[in-house]
Amino acid sequence: MNKDWMTDARQIPDETMNYIRRIAVHAVIDGHHRPELVANVLNMRTPGAPD
Repeated sequence: MNKDWMTDARQIPDETMNYIRRIAVHAVIDGHHRPELVANVLNMRTPGAPD
């Protein structure tokens, strides 16, 4: 397995990224957490958010 994906999200395998997205959506919808908070916890940015 390529360990570069641990430091570069662009290298995360599609299957893994889809799983992470499902966890994030679950946290927002069912956990009632703000999308910005979930993105921050996952160390990712939300689509359309300013840099």
